[in-house]
Amino acid sequence: SSGVAPCVDVIRQGRAALVTTLQMFKILGLNCLSMAYVMSVQYLDGVKFGDAQMTASGLITAGMFLSLSRAMPLTRLSPSRPHATVFTPYVFASVTLQFAVHLAALVFAVEAAKRFAPDVDAAYNAAAAEATAVVDAAGAT
Repeated sequence: SSGVAPCVDVIRQGRAALVTTLQMFKILGLNCLSMAYVMSVQYLDGVKFGDAQMTASGLITAGMFLSLSRAMPLTRLSPSRPHATVFTPYVFASVTLQFAVHLAALVFAVEAAKRFAPDVDAAYNAAAAEATAVVDAAGAT
């Protein structure tokens, strides 16, 4: 068709792709930071992730990225442009502040699990803390 409508459609599609990509990078960064904390806490408690847990976590994360990639552009073009790169103060501050919130939740959940778990034996306490940390890290994603 003639006119500017096809150009607007191309810009809408491009902006949708850019925003989706930026969101994926932010989620991936937050997921990596949360999982690094969880794995280090578990290592200190003598607990490791199993192969099935890591596979399930990877598949769930991939499924979330797949659903995010199916996002459709808005019908109306936004007046403001999205950030052109991941390396902006906004993105860095966003990931940092979100990680601070998730870290506080992870620390609280792990400490609560250790405090309220019965003292049957140390392995059981570590398993309770591990399960709490894994659920919290999955929620962070």
